[in-house]
Amino acid sequence: MRTLTFIACLAASSLLATGCSKKGDAPAEPAQPDVKWPDAPKNGAPLALEFVRLEGEGDRRRAVMNVFNFADTSVTQFVAELQYRDKDGKVLKTFPHTQYEVFTKKSVDDLEVGFFLPPETTSVTATVLKAKLSGQDAMWEAPAEGGTP
Repeated sequence: MRTLTFIACLAASSLLATGCSKKGDAPAEPAQPDVKWPDAPKNGAPLALEFVRLEGEGDRRRAVMNVFNFADTSVTQFVAELQYRDKDGKVLKTFPHTQYEVFTKKSVDDLEVGFFLPPETTSVTATVLKAKLSGQDAMWEAPAEGGTP
């Protein structure tokens, strides 16, 4: 009887773990239904990153961004350039960012980004340069004139 109970518990936990997974092209989750979506990037980028807030102090200071996936499939990786900006919107410094994470199709998720932010930083913008879409061999790349504003 203990063996049967153990097998039942194992099967149930396996089903729960599978149901919570962000793998593949699962339907978009209403993770943040109250978030207003920006317009799709004009250059065709599958993702847009939008600044939410700064968190932390000193060397542990990071930016929280909303990541909007406009694609009809999951994005599994992206490369971006972060622009650290002052209160007037002037770029203080740029920093590269690579993210390996599944962003499900037509979804919005929050993401903590940035290292070595100058103390004067009040906001962060991001330019998406490359993105890997689920099921595709080649990465999407920004046109020569740049990534997403």
